[in-house]
Amino acid sequence: RVILAAWLFLVAATGSPPSKEELRKKTTKQLKAILSSKGARCKKCLEKDDYVERVLETWDWAPKEASSPDGKVQITKEVFMNHLKEGYRRHVKEQREQAGHQMDEEEEDNNEVGKRLPNLEQAWAEFSAKLQQGDVKTDENGQLIYEVNA
Repeated sequence: RVILAAWLFLVAATGSPPSKEELRKKTTKQLKAILSSKGARCKKCLEKDDYVERVLETWDWAPKEASSPDGKVQITKEVFMNHLKEGYRRHVKEQREQAGHQMDEEEEDNNEVGKRLPNLEQAWAEFSAKLQQGDVKTDENGQLIYEVNA
């Protein structure tokens, strides 16, 4: 396991999809924001009901960014993935050094990391859902701490 600790900044919806009636209570601007948070577009949307349908179609998509319930912590998928990869790179290097192996080339390090990385899409989906539910902790410096199983 590797602990992801970084200054991370994160918006999206999780859980079971709302009803059409619940979505119709939202403004078109709010519906567009939900779609935007998932990287979804709706080129053919003309009426509010078109946006409602598209939100329902894309409800299970992982968000491209996420935030804590209080909005104080926000992070994009890209930043999360980069921090996760870097954390694994450091972890692999530390493990090899502890075992008495020295890295001959950076390429060897990258190959080792690639073999050991978890499913990044799944890691993001789980992390973003937990962050939005307030289940991600921070350390005394305000950095997020999140463990990902390889």
